[in-house]
Amino acid sequence: MMRHGESTGDLTDQFGGWDDDHLTPVGKHQIADAVTEIEKKNLAFEKVLSSPLLRAQGTARIVGNQLHLPVEVFHLVKEFNAYGVFSGLTAREVVELYPEFEGVNVKQDYVPGQERQEDFEERVRLAMKMIVARGEGVIVVAHGGFISNFCRLIIGQEIKKIGDGGWILVDIDDGNWTLFESDNVEFK
Repeated sequence: MMRHGESTGDLTDQFGGWDDDHLTPVGKHQIADAVTEIEKKNLAFEKVLSSPLLRAQGTARIVGNQLHLPVEVFHLVKEFNAYGVFSGLTAREVVELYPEFEGVNVKQDYVPGQERQEDFEERVRLAMKMIVARGEGVIVVAHGGFISNFCRLIIGQEIKKIGDGGWILVDIDDGNWTLFESDNVEFK
């Protein structure tokens, strides 16, 4: 499972979530470097599954091209929409467009259009159940929120930070998930 590379939204300090921004040139290099490290593991994958958001699809194309794998969009691994109508906006733009939300704590307060945490957690569980049911070795290109929640809910480990292009190598055997290795991921 891999997080997308640096995106244009990272450079402008926008609220992420479902904002649909592109990879930067730095982000493209981050992914190429990460894939080079994964290649050294000599693992067999059959497909790349990608979030539908552009930054993840750009990442997935690089992964697929470098590893000669087909890429498929898999909507359930889309990022957590924690920011609702604020997605893609800077804090200044939020105050200009929605003055009634000045001072709102987006991590604690309700924002119109946001996804409920419990719904997101159910989506993470369903996505992983569906991926396992495929019976394929896949690379899932997703987002920090998705990967962090996967680790917390299913692996039982909390991620403190997952960097651009960070990845985790996991496997499931007889219903038990194991985290084997990670790169550019800091656990609590």
